This record gives sequence, structure tokens and C-alpha cells, in this order.
Amino acid sequence: MSIRPYLAWPGAPLAIGSAALFGASTPLAKALLGGGVSPWQLAGLLHLGSGLGLAGVYALRRLRPRPSLEAPVAGGDR
Repeated sequence: MSIRPYLAWPGAPLAIGSAALFGASTPLAKALLGGGVSPWQLAGLLHLGSGLGLAGVYALRRLRPRPSLEAPVAGGDR
């Protein structure tokens, strides 16, 4: 099985992963609310987790930059 089709069309796997994580968050949120966490604290925890996840993705993308798909600007193009 090759990973090439997934790289050419990344939207579907990302959408399925997002849906799975969203579905898993509901029982977790219910358990946290039943355990004494206020709705405001839960919202803060969910936003914090989202921010940390995006910071991780950003850091990984900075560590491994992609080559440019555009041609460099030549002297006569300016």
C-alpha cells in the first residue's frame, strides 16, 4: 500500500481524523464535567489542547521546510 494517494488528496484523511477526534471529545467532556470541572475550565482545556497541537504542527513544518514549487525570481523579472 502506497502513501502517495493520501499525499495527493490530503483532505479526506484529515476530515476523517477530525471527525474521529470530535466524536471522542464528547464522552471525555461528559466525564470531565461529571468529575467537577466547570464548563469554562473545560472550554479552556479544549482550546489549550488545540493550541498546543497547532504549535506542534507549526514546529514540525518549520523543522522540515518544503522546497518551493515556484521558480526563483531572476534579475530581469524585477
